[in-house]
Amino acid sequence: MQALVTGASGFIGGFLVQHLLDQGMDVKCLMRKTSTRSHLPVNRIRICEGSLQDRESLQAAVKGIDIVFHLAGATKALSREDFFRINAGGTENLLEACRQANSRISRFVLVSSLAAAGPSPGPEGIDETVAPHPVSHYGRSKLEAERIATRYGREMPVTIVRPPVVYGPRDRDVYQYFKQVSWGVALQLGRAERYFSIIHVHDLIEGIFRAGTEAVAAGRTYFLTNARPESWQGLGKMIAHAVGKEPVPIILPEVSATVVAIFSEALARITRKPPLLGFDKIREMREKYWVCKGERAQKELGFVPKIPIDEGLEQTARWYRDNGWL
Repeated sequence: MQALVTGASGFIGGFLVQHLLDQGMDVKCLMRKTSTRSHLPVNRIRICEGSLQDRESLQAAVKGIDIVFHLAGATKALSREDFFRINAGGTENLLEACRQANSRISRFVLVSSLAAAGPSPGPEGIDETVAPHPVSHYGRSKLEAERIATRYGREMPVTIVRPPVVYGPRDRDVYQYFKQVSWGVALQLGRAERYFSIIHVHDLIEGIFRAGTEAVAAGRTYFLTNARPESWQGLGKMIAHAVGKEPVPIILPEVSATVVAIFSEALARITRKPPLLGFDKIREMREKYWVCKGERAQKELGFVPKIPIDEGLEQTARWYRDNGWL
């Protein structure tokens, strides 16, 4: 079985490549020349240099491929147009290459995001039947990518997966919270508690693999998540235990996020680099509930996450310490 992975140099993509190899698949990775290979077994994979905007490289990448796992995209960008060009336009370019150059595709797996579906009205969460209502440019661009993939699903089997917050070794997003807690502080935006779904990267990879190989998954969309949502306060306490600290809780007024976004956006315009905390991210952070349900994946794919969050956080903290990140 020949698999193509885009976004292999990323946090999730690197673990997916290793999992596919462990399952006996031949793996090809579409990568830019400048993308890091540091976490990839380069002697066991084929690398096709190119990008989602280079249609000639996409034609070469998809030849002979049975399953496509599409993870590449932008989580930060300078503008709405950049989000849509990369996340939606890049997905369309890859699907069109599959349509033109490869008639043997048995599955195209689009790794989207909970951001495409939007926040939930309460802690009970949303399922895949709820109409999407993204609140950010990022979320809207991922939803457009889903719509494009669904259209191509008339010609090839397409499956969409929507992860929530993902953590684990090598992650750099939840890692920022690990750093804060290890410094002895636990920052919280506003006094209202916020809740979210979360999953360990190793569990997520198993779900993505099943989405690409189970026949029932063709034409379906799945949330891949732990059953129980977490709060940032609760996550902070578990991280504190994992790193052996007792941080001081600090409440940041919500207006402070706006101030940070103003400076971040101004700096981005000067440096031409996407802001770390711009207005797009603030729009997501202000929502109280980012909770989804995983019952469909459990029922149809037999997917049940195996790693308890407290154990996963301890494992992740050990990796950060062993690799000099903490």
